[in-house]
Amino acid sequence: MILYVVRHGIAVDIGEEGVATDARRHLSLKGKKKTAEAVRGLKHLGFAPSKVVSSPLARARQTAEIIVRAAPGVKRVTLNDALCPGQDAGGVVRWIARQKTPSLAVVGHMPDLGDLISALVAGSGDVGLVFKKAAVCCISFHGKPGFDAGRLEWLLQPGHLRTIAGL
Repeated sequence: MILYVVRHGIAVDIGEEGVATDARRHLSLKGKKKTAEAVRGLKHLGFAPSKVVSSPLARARQTAEIIVRAAPGVKRVTLNDALCPGQDAGGVVRWIARQKTPSLAVVGHMPDLGDLISALVAGSGDVGLVFKKAAVCCISFHGKPGFDAGRLEWLLQPGHLRTIAGL
């Protein structure tokens, strides 16, 4: 399996644009633009997940929708509460292990995504990743996904992805 771990794009803060709760924070105009530009860079890398799964929070869901528009063969975003902020990385690792798909993109939140990546490539702990908004990490598995079973193929910040896209 190829796993793409994606952090949501830049979102409005609570109190801006009438947003009253964290769950309703949506991508800002800048966030939508920068996320779409980053996804253009992903296309140059052969990014082609067969399934896109997102936290149900607005900013993650909108990021996933931008990904789906660029991913050939993916028709919709699947929402999963396991990708909400504060969820245990172990539960997400076990969920990923049950997926029967050749490539999967998951969209969520920091610091949880850092914990997830650490669990998949190092077994546990925090490997101290810098993972900006709209950054993407690619992990490969040559067997069943699980703790310390992944190989970090690449981790690209949105600026790198925009450069790859020629922007």
